[in-house]
Amino acid sequence: MDLVTQVVILLIFVAIVTLVASVRSRRKGDKQGAKFELIQKNGAFFYINEREIVCPHCSQRQFILKQVLLNTSIASFFNMDWANKSASSLICMECGHILWFIQRPNSKN
Repeated sequence: MDLVTQVVILLIFVAIVTLVASVRSRRKGDKQGAKFELIQKNGAFFYINEREIVCPHCSQRQFILKQVLLNTSIASFFNMDWANKSASSLICMECGHILWFIQRPNSKN
């Protein structure tokens, strides 16, 4: 197989993967390609390693949890953001300060 044929096969593969990712995001109702998933709409108390999380700005204890994709430039270039790893973010109910965590916090209402 010559180099041109290999490049064509690679481009077809990338196009198919991009199409599949696009269809998956539309099935989820994500028409604008938002890169986060709202886990909880109401505020809740969260813990990591049995320690309560407190906002460092306003000392509030209630947060909203979102699952967020950690984008990489290579995946974004090929429109494959769905393949990236994710993290958890907590948004303070009082001031809007955002805290990021690799480990998903446990919630207690």
